[in-house]
Parts: sequence; C-alpha cells; structure tokens
Amino acid sequence: MKCNFLDKNTAVQIKGLAAFWVMFGHFIASGFSWPMQLLNAGFLWVGIFFFFSAYGLKIKSDQTEGYPLKSLLGQLFKLLLPYIIAETIFIILNQTSNSILWYVWHILFYYVVFWIVNRFDRIKENNLFWFSLFVFYLAIMFITDTGTYWYISSSPLLMGLAAWKYSSIIDKLRSNLKYKITICVIFPLLYLIMKYLELFGTNLPYFGYIITLFYLGIVPLFVLFVSTVVELIHRDSKILNFLGKISYELYLYQMIVKNLIYPIVDNAWLALFTSLLLTIVISYIMHLLHQVIFHIIKKRPSQV
Repeated sequence: MKCNFLDKNTAVQIKGLAAFWVMFGHFIASGFSWPMQLLNAGFLWVGIFFFFSAYGLKIKSDQTEGYPLKSLLGQLFKLLLPYIIAETIFIILNQTSNSILWYVWHILFYYVVFWIVNRFDRIKENNLFWFSLFVFYLAIMFITDTGTYWYISSSPLLMGLAAWKYSSIIDKLRSNLKYKITICVIFPLLYLIMKYLELFGTNLPYFGYIITLFYLGIVPLFVLFVSTVVELIHRDSKILNFLGKISYELYLYQMIVKNLIYPIVDNAWLALFTSLLLTIVISYIMHLLHQVIFHIIKKRPSQV
C-alpha cells in the first residue's frame, strides 16, 4: 500500500531514520575521509525535523483553536527538561559544550514566535502569517549565536507550515511523474557538487557565500527528495519506529558518547559501531526516564 509522507506513523519512522543519520554523520566526521564523507549529511536530516515540527505545530494550532498558552508551555517543558538533563550530564563529565544542541534553541524560539504570531487574528489565516513568522524567527536567529544555522532551519519550517495549508496542491504535485523524476535527478546532482565543494573547494574565492547558497537551496530540495523517495519505497519498519520514538534522545546524547568513546578507541570503525550502539542504548534508557517524569507530572494536578 502506498504511504503518505505526512502520515503520523510514517513521519515517526522518517524521524527515526533522520536521527540515525544525524548521529552517523557526526560520528564519521572524525577518523574517516573521502569517499566516506559523502555520507556525512546530518544537517540535511536536521531539516526533516524542522519540517515535521512546523507541520505538527500547525495541526495542533488548528485543533486547539489558536495554540493556547497551555499548549506552548507543555511543549516547551517536554523540550527543555530532557535538554537540561543532557546538559547537566555534559557538565558532570567535564565536557565543554554540546555544540549540536543549537537545534533545541531553534525549535524553542520557533514555538514561542509561533505562539506570539497566533495572537493576531488578522494575519494568522493568510500569507502575512507566514511572512511575519519568518521575519520574527530570522530576527531572533540573527541576534543570537544560533544564527549561523538559519539556512538549515528556516526553509523547512516554512515548508512544514505550507504543507498543512496547501495539502491538496501538494498531493497533486506528488502524484506527478515528471515532478518525481525531476526531484530524484536534481537533488543527487546538487548534493554531489556541494560535497565536492566542501571537501575540495575551500580555497575558492567567496567559498563561504557559495556554500551557504548551496545550503539554502539544497535543504528544501532534500525535504522534497525524501518525501518523494519515501512514498515510492517505504515499508513499515519496527526498527525505524523504535528510533523515531527515541529520536530526540539520540540527538541529545550522541556527542556525549562520541566525546567519551573516540579519544580511547583508536580504530575508527570500532569507535563508530561502539558509539552507535551505546548511543542507542543510553537514549532508550533516557527516553524511558523522561516518560516516567512526564507521566508523574501530568498526574500530579489530578491528585491535588
């Protein structure tokens, strides 16, 4: 049966694949060279998370009549509590910084900005909503030290919002064979050019501007590419479903594990597989812990 890229179950499994690939990309960044670095595409998969975050948030907004403050606070709590626990572990282990957690702050800012813009009834039902949200979001990114990653997060967020509003148009587009062929040809070609520039073109004049333009264009293309490929070849997977459920914890704890394993394991392949396995185990344990905490807190008001 043909799957829908936007179905909740499919989305969970795609997020599982995305979390694994982000983790894999961070691990092979050390100790591996060309052609292994062709597989280092974690930042593209982070774009998938931003896409589904925006898509899910827009659905929740419509279902809860404007995304009330209670919904915002609930999501911020579920975002921040695991983050604080992970950062505390970093400090205890004397690790300097969990640098990849810029993603958490981008999502946090986005939730807050989304809630603020939703307070204005005149703009939230038309295209001015998207523009206002985009401007506010980018403004926050630029005035904070997370701004260097705006080219990864901004376009998938807008795509996620648009996917909900223009779902009928997107459905027609996805059923077009020419569209599928075009996406499946253009993205791989641009990706290979981008990786070549990353690995061998750093001495080119204006390299920073050139590669940023590639990132700006290739992240939304990747979202379209994944949506197309998934609907062509996807089959239900218990492994991906499991990884999808612990995807946030995989993101939080991968660098803790890497910082512990890579300095003491000389063989790059052994370090890679050990880190992958250990991260999955730790993430699963922490996911269970987080769920217990959420359950206890959720039950507390009813007992008062």
